[in-house]
Amino acid sequence: MKIIFLDIDGVLNSRQTDARCALSGGDLMRPDPALVVRLLGVCQETGAKIVLSTSWRLDTTIVWPFPVYDVTPRLDAFGTRAAEIAAWLANTTEPVIENFVIVDDEGDAGLLHPTHFIQTDPRTGLTAEDAAKIVGLFT
Repeated sequence: MKIIFLDIDGVLNSRQTDARCALSGGDLMRPDPALVVRLLGVCQETGAKIVLSTSWRLDTTIVWPFPVYDVTPRLDAFGTRAAEIAAWLANTTEPVIENFVIVDDEGDAGLLHPTHFIQTDPRTGLTAEDAAKIVGLFT
């Protein structure tokens, strides 16, 4: 199984998304549709499943515009995103994790697994170049 550990802020939305929502009265809690389409293309091309590592995973009222396989555990107040991802990997019941990629705009998310990490720019979110890097890590 291939896994994408996914953050939302700065990945599936961006400062551009925030600005458009502010002007149009749009919902700041919805991922940018164009960036979601880009992510879904990566999932289709690689067969990867999404595990949410974003703090948004704690809001059970959100209806995600993509399939969510699982969420990382919430650790105590001192738990980092990197530690939450490591905990998920250590405790998964999946027999084989073939590969995984962490996609986040915060650099500390990849501290424990730097060769599996793609850092997005929060000004733009998930770019075509980022998507190609994700696919490259899976192939």
